[in-house]
Amino acid sequence: MAYPGTIITAAGRNAIAESITNSKSLIFTQVGFGNGDYDGDIAKLTALVSEKKRVDVGTITDDGNGQFTITATLTNDGLKADGDGRPDAAASKKEDIDD
Repeated sequence: MAYPGTIITAAGRNAIAESITNSKSLIFTQVGFGNGDYDGDIAKLTALVSEKKRVDVGTITDDGNGQFTITATLTNDGLKADGDGRPDAAASKKEDIDD
């Protein structure tokens, strides 16, 4: 399942800027999944509000236009539907800067 319209948080934008300014790699290691419920300013978040599961990144593909596709596999193991019947599913990224 793809998650179009991903919002990059202020912390994410800062990490990207730092990696460009300092010629360092930006490394994506994991993808976190939560229930997707949040009414505030997503750009100000530094973590998922209600993380349900975290998985390692499977592959990263260079799309050739300054963008990359990050793939991870999420199974239903350990997940359950929320009280309203919706499955847990909202993506986030963990960013680390190389030294």
